[in-house]
Order: sequence, then structure tokens, then C-alpha cells
Amino acid sequence: MIVGPTFARAPGPGEPTIALGRYAGVAGAQMLHIVPAAHYASAPPVLHGYVAASAGRDAWFRGLLARPSVACPAEAVMLYRDAWLLDGKQVLASDTTAVAESFVNLLVTDAVLARHAATLARIARGEGEQVPEAGPPVVAIFNEACMNYGHVLVESLPRLLHLEAVGIRRMRLALPAEAAKLRPMVEFALTALGLEAEFLPCPPGSILRVPALHWVSAVARHEHRKSPTLLRLAERLRAAVPVAALGATTPGARLYLARPDGARRRVANATAIEAIAVRMGYRVVEPSRLSFAEQVALFAGARVAVGPTGAALTSIGLMPPGGRAGMFEGGNCDPFFWDLACLAGHAFHWAFTAPATDYDMAMLERQMTIEPALAERVLGEFAG
Repeated sequence: MIVGPTFARAPGPGEPTIALGRYAGVAGAQMLHIVPAAHYASAPPVLHGYVAASAGRDAWFRGLLARPSVACPAEAVMLYRDAWLLDGKQVLASDTTAVAESFVNLLVTDAVLARHAATLARIARGEGEQVPEAGPPVVAIFNEACMNYGHVLVESLPRLLHLEAVGIRRMRLALPAEAAKLRPMVEFALTALGLEAEFLPCPPGSILRVPALHWVSAVARHEHRKSPTLLRLAERLRAAVPVAALGATTPGARLYLARPDGARRRVANATAIEAIAVRMGYRVVEPSRLSFAEQVALFAGARVAVGPTGAALTSIGLMPPGGRAGMFEGGNCDPFFWDLACLAGHAFHWAFTAPATDYDMAMLERQMTIEPALAERVLGEFAG
């Protein structure tokens, strides 16, 4: 049988049992540190061009925007003895019970279940690499989607603060293959916090047996909940890179965030919209061309940031609290960036380039066209 609410089908012929447990209740678990539950206020955004494609979608969206606050569960540093670490992300206890919260971002499909069953079969055959016990503590902070700048900034890097709180200043940090391209970003955060890490590469399909694994529980539920821990991280990052370090911005700057060439959700008339932004006194930047240190410095000096939905807009979380942010999006109603603005205390303007429809993964690839009048209206909101 399968234990726990996340995996919902019975094992197939010959598949091993898949068991799930809460992070503090599995075999060999020891809680080292806990940050109490918290909450932050939620303020409704200013909507531009909003039209719902259906009454049901409109009711859902308006209900979401009416929430008064966001509740954040406690965050913990756990120590698991004789644990397994899969792909540098998912944790199995010593008896191979899966730590449910380390799987939270997975879409639970038959393919996921089959992959996990195959991993258990490999463990039963004695496969996997033993991590030496001698050396700095082994830690895991990543989860699914760790190839994405926004996910790593919001969901992974804040966990370093909790490791610091338990006195871990030197570590062996499991690095999933997807996160390898963002290693410089992680290294900058480590340096800013006064931490050191030896990276343990975790290629796809890797299984590590770890005598003592330090794992930090989730600090965000991607689109609907962030964490005050992110604000503390942003403050430390801003302190590590003075605004003057970039040289090309001044405090109070207004930024228009351009999408890179070849990106998903391209703006079809990007050149025209960027020209409008320049005419209205914005500095047009493409953050993906900057190092993470340069991005921190850039947003540390900004008070306004506007752009199409995309990973770069996550950096509004690096701006000092109380700024202003705006987003153009194609009708997906993804609350990620609005929720981030609520956490940081930023006023948020949400502009729609198409009717709001039910969530569709295809929208992650679809380009948008921003009407010039809509761009002028939204950019003009921050002219003062």
C-alpha cells in the first residue's frame, strides 16, 4: 500500500511500497531549529485591462485578491541519520520512507510514481553512492524547478539563513544538475552570509547515502506563499553589495525589465514598448545579462520595477521594502509576483494583455503583445 495523501494510486505489479511521512516524523529525524509560524499582510493590486473569460475564473481571481493576509508555517532545520538524497533534492529516511515535504513541488503523475518506484528498486539492489562521514555537514536546500532564477531566489537561498542559525558555517552542499548554471548565484549568497561550501554534484538519477543529512523545510509554496525569511536574506544581500558598486544606477531608479532574446513569453512588440519606457524616464535593463551581484546592486537602488512576467521580475524581492512594481501578463492569473510584492510591502499594478483564463501550461510559452496605450498607462502610474 501507499501511505500518505500525496501519492494516490496503488503500486503496479512488482513495484515496491511507496511510503510518505511528514518531515519531523520519519525514522532518524531530529529537529535542530525551528522558526515559528508567521504571516504577512496582503493588499489587493491595481488591475489594468482585466477581463475574465468566464464567471468562474473571475470569482476565483477576485476571491484570491480579497485575502487579508498570508499564513506562513513554521520552518525547520532537520537532521536525518542514514538518509538517502535523490537527485540532490528529495529525501528518504533510513527506512526509505519519503519525506513528503521534499517532494511538494512535484506533479504527482504516473511517471513520477514509476520513477520513484524504480529508485526504491535501485536502493534495494544496493545502488547509490556513500558520502563519507568525515567532513563538513552535508546539507540540502534545493527542490524542483531549481534551474530557474526565481525559484532559487525565493525557495532555496533563504534556507541558508536557517543553516547559519544552527551554527553551520562550512558545509558540503548538494547541487542538483539543474541548478549548476546558477552556482555563481549560490556562491554570492554564501559569501554575503559569511558561509563556505564544497559542492556535491548530483547528476540526474543520483542516489546519495548520507550518514547525517541536514535538510531545511520549505520556505515558500511557489505561487501562493513566500516567507519573511526572504526579506531577511534580501537585507543581507543588499548590505553585501553597495548600490554604488554597479555605478550605473542611483537610489530611486525606475527600471523596465526587458525579456532576453529567445525567452519564453516574449513580448512581440518589445522594441516599441521599451522605447516608450525610455521616453517616460525608465532605465531599460535585461537582468539576465548581469551577474547576481550586479542584479542585487541594481535592485537595491531601485524604487520602481515594471516588466512582463518572467524570472527577472522576482528581483522585486531584492528592492528595499515599500517600493512599487508592475507586471504585464497574458491572462494566466499567476499570483506569484503579486504575492511577492505583498511580502515586500510594494504597491503592485497588474496589467493584462489578454482575457484572464483558466490556467494553461501552454501560456508559459506563448508570446504577448502589449498595447502601447496600456504600457503608457501602467508606466505613467509610477512617474512621480
